[in-house]
Amino acid sequence: MLSIGSIVGWVSLPSCCYSIIVDDTTITEIIRDRKTPSVMDDSVQYLVIWSRTNKMLINHTKTKEMILGSAKADQIPPLFIEGRKIERVTEFKLLGVHISDESPPPKKNNEH
Repeated sequence: MLSIGSIVGWVSLPSCCYSIIVDDTTITEIIRDRKTPSVMDDSVQYLVIWSRTNKMLINHTKTKEMILGSAKADQIPPLFIEGRKIERVTEFKLLGVHISDESPPPKKNNEH
């Protein structure tokens, strides 16, 4: 038996977080300083290598990229998986929640 959760211990990039729900994996990166380079491409490539090593396939057509926050999408290079460009979207549904690149950030519990 293979657990997709084992990728978390296999990949160690401090600014990226892997969220795994059943057979869906989400990689999130928070860039706190615009001068800090993104490591998302490295994270995606590690996921590809891990998947190959464990004889799993990534469904390219279901893989999406979304940029949230003040970063401009045209300033961030596209991501690729095995030579195929990942579709960049402005809206996405994740675990039943609709996310938009124009959505306001969620409020904290004490802000009503």
